[in-house]
Amino acid sequence: MIEKWAGRVVHHAGVVVTVVVLITALAASQLFDWRSGNLRLEIDPAIQTLLPADNTQRQFLEHTELLFGRTEAVVAAVYWPNVFSQKHLQAITQASDQLRVIGGVNSVLSLSSAPLLSADGDSINLDAVTNASAEPEQLAKSVRENPLYADTLLSENGDATALLIYLDADYEDAYGASTLVENLRSELLSALP
Repeated sequence: MIEKWAGRVVHHAGVVVTVVVLITALAASQLFDWRSGNLRLEIDPAIQTLLPADNTQRQFLEHTELLFGRTEAVVAAVYWPNVFSQKHLQAITQASDQLRVIGGVNSVLSLSSAPLLSADGDSINLDAVTNASAEPEQLAKSVRENPLYADTLLSENGDATALLIYLDADYEDAYGASTLVENLRSELLSALP
């Protein structure tokens, strides 16, 4: 029986290929909205979509986001041989300031805004890394020794830093995810040397 079907497929290979191509084209055409010219296919990278709607962890996350806002962020990595040079620290400050005013951005955590906690007698110093008066080598050491920033804002070997760009809760509806990412990228490229 199987040999009979295989023989028919081989004998009518042109018809089989044509039918497969037509079915594939019909399926692919459903991915495109011909009236608006946009793709119908959307990718939602949110963690909630991976969990069933009745999952208790998903419900807790949605409730937390309802109370405190969404927790989505874009991470931008910047690579330089010496992140702590004065020129690069100024560039990080400028980039962070420019990113903060983009529509859809809630806040930016970077070396220019992260407090470098240090104790001086009875007082605590909360200066940002870029405002600290220490030498570049001392700043790098202080950030590496800080468990909050080591391997997050600063790479292990000190040649890369991260800018964590926290987004507004309604950024997708108001700006669109791809447009916002493109705006972030162009602002970063204009601010960094």
